[in-house]
Amino acid sequence: MRRSSCGGITPYDGKILSKEEGIDEVLRRAMDLEKSIRLRHPVVLGISGGSGSGKSTFANELSERFVAATVINADDYYKSCGSYDCSLDEPGAIDLGLLEVHLGLLKEMKGVMKPRYDFKSKGGERIDCESLSPTPFIIVDGLYVLNESLAPLCDVKVFIETDLHGRFVRRLTRDPNRTGQDPADILAYFLTVVEPMYRRYIDCQKSVADVIIRNPYDRMSEPQKAGCVEDCQFKAAIEKSLPNEILRRAGAVALARTSQEDAYFSISEGHSQELIRIRKEPGDRISFTYKTPRKEGGRSKFEFLISPQGRDAVEDSFTELVRVNKLRDLYSLNGVIFSQDEVRFPGKKRQHFIEVRGLKREEDVSAFLNLLGIKDPAVSKASYFEIGTGS
Repeated sequence: MRRSSCGGITPYDGKILSKEEGIDEVLRRAMDLEKSIRLRHPVVLGISGGSGSGKSTFANELSERFVAATVINADDYYKSCGSYDCSLDEPGAIDLGLLEVHLGLLKEMKGVMKPRYDFKSKGGERIDCESLSPTPFIIVDGLYVLNESLAPLCDVKVFIETDLHGRFVRRLTRDPNRTGQDPADILAYFLTVVEPMYRRYIDCQKSVADVIIRNPYDRMSEPQKAGCVEDCQFKAAIEKSLPNEILRRAGAVALARTSQEDAYFSISEGHSQELIRIRKEPGDRISFTYKTPRKEGGRSKFEFLISPQGRDAVEDSFTELVRVNKLRDLYSLNGVIFSQDEVRFPGKKRQHFIEVRGLKREEDVSAFLNLLGIKDPAVSKASYFEIGTGS
């Protein structure tokens, strides 16, 4: 086996493939092996990568290309909650010894009783077992499938590579349904535990891979699949805040006043169209927002409240771009929510804006602003980040 500083293995020197190229290459290797070892033992395909890299999706898509293949998800080999003294993302949380035994038996053409794991049951526990018989192809995916004990059992070794940005956003949008965890807990756990464990234990496995596949996060399609909601808002700059009398005559109803400090962060190089925002409001209320790139209908977003520890984890993990302070007065008029914002951008004089939410067409926003006495408004979908930075 090739050795390196991370458990010892020399760097992978092959071509990094796209997902489509990777499926074709793995399929080619698997079929060649199957011909050479026909009827002697199954061909085992091991797929590793970080949490959120797309291992299971790749394994399932690959299995559809075979006439007879069995998919084993190593997550089913997690130990029940409370039976280990490490985090869920360390090797000690998974019964890798049992998985090793099962793969060995399957390669000997013997059946096994594979456990099934439920992340939502009692904090995570094995709920039952299912019988697995050998098939010509066994596809096993998991965080540690290419570690020093399991890699020798894999006839084709595959590593799925996704950058921090992709794994972070996928886990945030996936795990509330998968594990039942609160998004705020997922965020803090990912940045303080999952990513350090990835760097320590998982990334180095790519150097034993026969095939490395890059599976980047699709920032245009994946958020919608994950349930991000459309964030439709328009802004119009005004010289000064509208007097209460004008608002009263228009029929606007005051809802609330608050101050907000918004810190915007860069996700990673090449992802400047996406935004991470940490918002702090009175009463130690802190929220996290991920916003997708802008499409014709606006941005989509995923947001939730977080703890001060979650805020600190974001600030430690990402690069802050700009901090915007504003005083916001919130109103309702004819069923439409809008705000008057007094905004302070770094190094600039305070500016005033009307922000309208819920209306999707610019002409409807202009007509609404006319009700407030604002004629021929210059309406924009730009965020305060974009206005403040000129981006």
